Amino acid sequence: MYLHEFDYFVRHTIKPQAYLRYGDDFVLLAKTKEEAMAFQKLGTELLLSQLHLTVHSKNNVIIPVKHGVKFLGVTTFPNGTLLPRKSIIHIKKNISNLNRDSYMVYADRYASKKQKAVIESISHEFIGK
Repeated sequence: MYLHEFDYFVRHTIKPQAYLRYGDDFVLLAKTKEEAMAFQKLGTELLLSQLHLTVHSKNNVIIPVKHGVKFLGVTTFPNGTLLPRKSIIHIKKNISNLNRDSYMVYADRYASKKQKAVIESISHEFIGK
């Protein structure tokens, strides 16, 4: 609810090509770098002046979509998604017969073909145990 004003401002004033927000994480898509820079300036100014919030400089970046956009723990590219290396390590370390299906659904949705193959090979160890 706190970011409702920001949502309204982005949708009705900034009007980006696309806007995604989950909790306090958000992504705005623009057609050009100049447009993205204008969105960034307007958005950070509103957050500071109206809501007294700042955006961490590490996360307040403009990235070409072709380089991959990190959002909610997944890197999204124009042709697919990729799990971070840390997630694969976590799955290898924590997979069990009880959570195997959950990890497989997660991998099916977000992992690359190569990552899926790795996770599937690990998960086969737990079938029937």
